Amino acid sequence: MLENTVTAGVWLTLASLVVSLFTLTILVLIFLLLHRVLTAPPPPAVAAPVMPAPVASSAAALVAAKKAEAALKPGRSCGHCGVRIKGDPVRGIALDEKSFLVYACPDCKKETLLPQ
Repeated sequence: MLENTVTAGVWLTLASLVVSLFTLTILVLIFLLLHRVLTAPPPPAVAAPVMPAPVASSAAALVAAKKAEAALKPGRSCGHCGVRIKGDPVRGIALDEKSFLVYACPDCKKETLLPQ
């Protein structure tokens, strides 16, 4: 009976030693992380980015590009493939005080914006 008590005491002592070492290791790691965070130099000051002058929206730029393409081709023709477009417009849109009609190309199935 005495052997079991001594053996159990030794195992209990070893288990508590392992738990203590594990806890001590975790505390040291936490201390090192806090030390690194607190002693780190502050990040360099970054000036606020300079905003460029207002640029037309991407939709307005697209409309301008399509308008320039359509101006090069006489009549109603597709801005993508150049095929003559016959028929009525699919819909109308208005951007930046300008109105455009959207025509569907029968050949390439894409839409072309033409000034109204």
